[in-house]
Formats: sequence, C-alpha cells, structure tokens
Amino acid sequence: MTNIWISQLLPIELIEILPALTLIIIGLIVEKKYVGRVAIFANAIALSTFFYKIQNLPLWTIWYINILTIFGLIAIFSYAFKIKLPQEYYWLAGVFSSVVSGILLFWGMTLK
Repeated sequence: MTNIWISQLLPIELIEILPALTLIIIGLIVEKKYVGRVAIFANAIALSTFFYKIQNLPLWTIWYINILTIFGLIAIFSYAFKIKLPQEYYWLAGVFSSVVSGILLFWGMTLK
C-alpha cells in the first residue's frame, strides 16, 4: 500500500475516475465564460499522455487531440510571452474546455 493519503482515504473506484472527474468539475466551476490558455495547454497534455498508448483510436479522437495540442502550444507560448490572442481563438478554444477533456477521458477509460 502506498503512503499517498488520497489512496488511503478514497475507494479505488473513485481514485481511478478522479482525473476525469476533476477536469469536469474544474471546467464547470472555472470555465464558465471562457477557457483559459493554461487550461487549454494542460488539457492537451492530459489527453496526449492518456491516449498515446491506446491502439486503434477513432480518427476523430486523434484529430481532436492533435488540434488541441496545436491550440495548447499556442496558448502556453502566448501566455508565457504575454502575447494577446484574437477573440476568435478563445471562441474556437471553447471546444477544448476541461469539461470536454474530462468527458473524453471518461470515454477513454472504457477503451483500456
């Protein structure tokens, strides 16, 4: 047994879905009006590292993650260098919210 407290406090079933559940909760609480650039980058990393080992992903999933990664790189670069992005970027970035990423993670858990 590990000494990580959360693994001792929560049931294993909850721990296994916690990453996806956390993204959804963060999205619902924080991303009400727009999706922040750091969140877009974090969602790209989360989905890329979760799905990279899964074989035979549907093409839509691959495209979504790849486009999210491009948006995420633009997001973190512009944030780091204080570059203002056009309003259209944020409008399009809404499809990469933490809620959507969390739902995609839940779906991905069924593939393993």
